[in-house]
Amino acid sequence: MIFDAHNDLLTAGLSDRQTVDILNGLDGLESLGGVTLAVWTTDGGCTADGIAGRTCLAKALNPRVKLVFAVEDLGFADDNDIEKLCAADYKYYTPTWNFSNKIGGGAYGDGGLTDFGRRAVGKLARRALIDCAHMNGETFFDTADITGRIINSHTGFSGIKEHPRNITDEQIKIIIACGGIVGLAFVGDFLCEGRADVNAVIRNIDYFTQRFGADCLCIGTDFGGTADLPAGISGYRDFDVISYGLDKLGYGGESIRAIFGGNYLAKINAV
Repeated sequence: MIFDAHNDLLTAGLSDRQTVDILNGLDGLESLGGVTLAVWTTDGGCTADGIAGRTCLAKALNPRVKLVFAVEDLGFADDNDIEKLCAADYKYYTPTWNFSNKIGGGAYGDGGLTDFGRRAVGKLARRALIDCAHMNGETFFDTADITGRIINSHTGFSGIKEHPRNITDEQIKIIIACGGIVGLAFVGDFLCEGRADVNAVIRNIDYFTQRFGADCLCIGTDFGGTADLPAGISGYRDFDVISYGLDKLGYGGESIRAIFGGNYLAKINAV
């Protein structure tokens, strides 16, 4: 079963009709069990109420595939928004995007959590998970000092390729020690030098599992949020190719199912 930890479809710039058509089409994928639809707010104009309205489009469909929701980039939020978000049913919050905001420093930004950011993260962590994707190192460590309810929904690994959006082995160890989970993103520039393909995805999965085991890894595709997908991957049907490659490396079906969705589902079911 596939359960995607991060999909940007709701804010991919599509019309409502196009979005609904894609969501309805997910029911035809027997291997797909669930998708986390993140509402990306960086383009501006968002409020907590506006985000809730955007998720209503998907909630009204009631598909077979389980849909859960998250919020990416809290730079729009004031104290009132934070209170409204605390009362909502989002599974995780990603405090920053690539650049710094009123919460803290993004992957390409400077500085750690602001005073407002510390208060906001502390409040939100009581109700949901805090997603460390898009944080710079200082903001990550500040966040880990405040709460153990951390994950990284979509990233790559600095041990394979240095990139501002990738995380170090030290950060991975901290997330695992907190009981969190790490999602591998299907973003080519995170995965390797040069043009990424399915083999690069498999190498990244193997890198993680050889060092940290298969129990804390999941997939956060970033479908709808990147144009830099690895060659040979365009949607959920292509997980079969990844599964075949992992099988050739000796991965059993139980481990593959855990990485593709079981690990993540167990984590969010505990939220």
